[in-house]
Amino acid sequence: MIEKYGFETITTTDHRAWLWVVSILSLLYSGLVLGARVTGKWELLHYDDAVLGVAYVFAFAHYGILFKAILCGLGASTLVIPQALMTNAAEYYFISRVLAFCSLCFSKTSIIMFTRRIFTGDLNKENVFFATAYAITALYGVCGVLLSSAGCRPEQSLVTDANAVCDANIARWIVITVLDVLTEISLVALPLWFISKNNLKASKKGVVVFVYSFRLIVATLSVASSATYFEYLKRSQATSIDAAPTIAWQEVLLGFSLISASIPCLRSFLWAFKSTGLMTIYGNYGTGSHGDTTRMPSDRLQDRPSSPSQNRDDQQPSRSLASRLRPERLEYRIDIRAEHRPSKKELRPCVDAESPSVKSEGSEHMIIRHTREINIKHS
Repeated sequence: MIEKYGFETITTTDHRAWLWVVSILSLLYSGLVLGARVTGKWELLHYDDAVLGVAYVFAFAHYGILFKAILCGLGASTLVIPQALMTNAAEYYFISRVLAFCSLCFSKTSIIMFTRRIFTGDLNKENVFFATAYAITALYGVCGVLLSSAGCRPEQSLVTDANAVCDANIARWIVITVLDVLTEISLVALPLWFISKNNLKASKKGVVVFVYSFRLIVATLSVASSATYFEYLKRSQATSIDAAPTIAWQEVLLGFSLISASIPCLRSFLWAFKSTGLMTIYGNYGTGSHGDTTRMPSDRLQDRPSSPSQNRDDQQPSRSLASRLRPERLEYRIDIRAEHRPSKKELRPCVDAESPSVKSEGSEHMIIRHTREINIKHS
């Protein structure tokens, strides 16, 4: 039974064990990271998490279809797998590739939405930059699905002829790869550009650079996946077993893309935007008077030029209100009240106990009370 489904030692005619290991590990690691993200952001989930959830739905469908393809003989030679099963494996593999492009597109979109929640407003043309990023990502998703499936022959997806599965197949994959790399570069360039306009410390900027730089690995994996696929198409008389390296790279690409989509949600990254306690875009976790942890309304990052006074505020975390980030809602109220005060003769016995403001000229007749309230709320 184990040998029938490919769970056996690698042989010259069957490499399915490699595909089982890579695909299962890709599923497990990405699923564990998703669990960590949901656990860490429980009750603080937002639209970017929902979009990433859609990416995982497509990813799980991809893994299920791919497992079915492996069971049918994907990664094995026609010497040990009947041709009818190999045709089914080719069709299942074709469907899994389309689902993978859908998952990759939604994972990229979730990162853009997450980044947009950090860099709000339009002080540095944020609307234009993010709209461009959304457009490029949507174009990648549409082209990835259409160019890999429209007018193609699924049963020929494992044939090594360059134009067997799709007309102008290599040109299609070049376009997909270029768009994939462009989207990843835009995902890295957006936060780097905006933090360069902000007055964060160099160490905090380094955290942002480090976290988002993982998307460059995704771009590298995309190029590697396409390169191995082109090498496979150039081989004459190649079989399904020769496609194993290409399939393995595709699984690594999908798994790492899903994982890196959640890396910016790690607590060490969110600490880069703290003021006091744990300041994140989701909430401010500070320590109360008795050491208990309390959650206060969240603030978002505002791009603003640096100044000496702002740098001093950044070095004094005790000024929580002064160093907080931009509030979503601000309420300001001033109450002025006039109260009748006793005459000088009535006031004389206790004038020495009054404060200097009461002793000043005319102030014994009226005291102005100035009450200011600022409420910061997070929607």
